[in-house]
Amino acid sequence: MTHKRGREIVLDAAADLFGWSPAAIMGKDRYDMFMSARFAVYVALSAAHNKYVASRVLGRDESTVRHGVERGWAMMAEDPEYAAKVAKLRIVAAGLNTDQLRREYYPEDRYFYERGADGRFRRKTVASEACAV
Repeated sequence: MTHKRGREIVLDAAADLFGWSPAAIMGKDRYDMFMSARFAVYVALSAAHNKYVASRVLGRDESTVRHGVERGWAMMAEDPEYAAKVAKLRIVAAGLNTDQLRREYYPEDRYFYERGADGRFRRKTVASEACAV
């Protein structure tokens, strides 16, 4: 059995819930049927980790993820069925380890920002040896 990366785990779960392939969900098409599934993935990953981690894992700009999260929450408020699907996807995303995601998706010796106990962001470095998967 091959190891699935965090992105594949979440996208496979979204594909099962929404009935679209992972490639269609994360593709460039802007059809509403794909966008709703894409927004659900954004909401799930950003709620379980943070928007920066979600943007790195999904290979999207952070502002894109932020906009998708806002749209996803708005859709959840309007549609209880959609909200139930996102809740299931959030459970899958919460099962992913943030440190493992960083090792999988952050290149060696790159910086990331983490919120401290005081609410301020601090720049941290991913060590080279921690990047080896």
